Formats: sequence, structure tokens, C-alpha cells
Amino acid sequence: MQNHVTFETSLRLKEAGFPQPEPEAGQFWYNTMFKQDIGVVVGDALYFVNGTGFTIPSEHSKNYMVFAPTSADILRELPVGFCIVNFGKFGFGAEFEKHEYIRDQNPAEAAAQAFIKLKAEQ
Repeated sequence: MQNHVTFETSLRLKEAGFPQPEPEAGQFWYNTMFKQDIGVVVGDALYFVNGTGFTIPSEHSKNYMVFAPTSADILRELPVGFCIVNFGKFGFGAEFEKHEYIRDQNPAEAAAQAFIKLKAEQ
């Protein structure tokens, strides 16, 4: 199971105002120049999985990077009371309103959809 959001969702989150933190070890980032190439921060470098190399994140390279948050990252940005529910083989749900869930097989995607919906309603 993937614990971070997809490239497309990362872009939608950024457009909705989701914070783009300073790169830290263990985070995942997408390279927007190479469409969907995912990288992981190890030490001070961002290593890309599909062989496009690595970079030391700088102000210039950040223009071509988008954060791929985990469900925990997204939950920190949602109002108190939001939760992720495990529905077993039916996936995960982000409780948007009492007993109303946004469901997805990836908990980060469910949380991201809740964040995007909430921002659209503000």
C-alpha cells in the first residue's frame, strides 16, 4: 500500500493551499519536470526512483518539486475531529461530516480529498 498521495493529488493539494514544507529526510516529493517521478529525501539529497538522478533541494529546484504528503501530514492540516477509518477490504475513509466518508484504497488519498473539499467550501 502506498502511504503518500499520487502526483495528480499532490498538484491539487498544492493548488488548494496545502503547505510545501522544507524537504526533510523521509519525505516524498514529485519532480514536476519529469512528470510523476517520485523522490525520497535521504540526508540532504532528494533521490528520484525512476533513474532521473538526485538533487540537493535548493530554492531553484523547489520550483520543480511538489510535496507528496502522507495521511499523517494531511491530518495535521485538517481541523480537529477529522479521522481516517479503516474499512478493511473496502479501503479507508476520511470522515468529512458525521458518518459521511470520502473513501479510497489509500488513506493519504482519502485525507487529501477531504482537505481539497474543505478548502473548496471555504
